[in-house]
Amino acid sequence: MKIIYRFRWIWIFLFIMIIVGTELRVLDKSLETSVNLNQETTDEFEIYMERVNEIFEDLQCFPVVKEADVYPISYENTWGAERTYGGNRTHEGCDLMAVSNERGKYKVCSMTDGTVRQIGWLEQGGWRIGIESDSGVYYYYAHLDSYEKAFEEGERVVAGQILGRMGDSGYGKEPGTKGQFDVHLHVGIYIKDLSGKERAINPYWYLKQLEI
Repeated sequence: MKIIYRFRWIWIFLFIMIIVGTELRVLDKSLETSVNLNQETTDEFEIYMERVNEIFEDLQCFPVVKEADVYPISYENTWGAERTYGGNRTHEGCDLMAVSNERGKYKVCSMTDGTVRQIGWLEQGGWRIGIESDSGVYYYYAHLDSYEKAFEEGERVVAGQILGRMGDSGYGKEPGTKGQFDVHLHVGIYIKDLSGKERAINPYWYLKQLEI
């Protein structure tokens, strides 16, 4: 006991050094993780900015055909607004509301050149069509009343080509469900992140730019 007591400061010093060494190893790992996260964030931001430029290059016309020099729609920035059908979620697009609330009246056209990637019925989106541009950005048009023709997946379309008519389809498991909300066109824009997962971005400001 006397020996231990005599060298107690050495033991305390060694104990402190062990604690400090452990904390330094944890800090080193934390810094390494932080550097990796910062790099991933930087890479993600660069990809996002590249996609922003590609979207501006893709877009050529407003998705609702102009009639008598007036767009027959109104819309607000509802990005991220609460949605409850099918479970709590957030709004991943922009709703262009028909002023007259008449289904089948207004023409919907492709904003870009591209390829039909998806078409048909979705419970939430109703009759929808998805166009993928040559840059790989996905443009989604939902709640259509009808299609202009029998489009097929893989078919090429050009900017301004009529895709269908604005409607109020959706919010029903049964294909053709209508009348659950006012007539409008839901526009979505999706890009892929570093992992290849598709992520929605806000279309509102792009639509405003198209109006200009």
